[in-house]
Amino acid sequence: QIPPEARRSKGRITTFTARGIRLPMTLSADVELDGEWVATDKHGIQLEVDTSHEIISQTKEGILDYLRSGSLAEMDFKTAKAIYDTFKEQTIEVLEAHPERLRAVLGVKPDILQRIQEELVKRRAVRELLTELEPFGVDLPMAEKTVEKLGCDAPRLFRAHPFCLYQVGGYSFELLEGIAR
Repeated sequence: QIPPEARRSKGRITTFTARGIRLPMTLSADVELDGEWVATDKHGIQLEVDTSHEIISQTKEGILDYLRSGSLAEMDFKTAKAIYDTFKEQTIEVLEAHPERLRAVLGVKPDILQRIQEELVKRRAVRELLTELEPFGVDLPMAEKTVEKLGCDAPRLFRAHPFCLYQVGGYSFELLEGIAR
């Protein structure tokens, strides 16, 4: 429920402000947010988001809208349709869990599919790393920087040797020592 003092109305649409590091990366999907309402001196009452979950309609139109939302580079209408036509209702699952299967899509240049696949693998690594490091105050830009520096194996490398993050820059020795413990 949105507290009355957090509501802002624009005609028949009610809006509110949400803040946090686990906010969705696209405006094209409905989102379920979980968190606490907090009062700030400067901006009033806002939702401090702990977790968010994109709700993508599993209809053809919903999946195509999500694919064309601009959240993935190289994804134009033709590419989105070709991917949907290949995987149908399993499209989102394939993108999130099995991006290597994109090679099976016909009618799209292999180099475009390769770039989309690489971006999806990178995003998965960032999400995985952020899930583990967020409790220590690491935010999305830092997780992205870490994956850029260490590659998509960053979550595995981190679990094996937490101090490997020191080579990224931006992580203090004290923070890494606390994480390692």
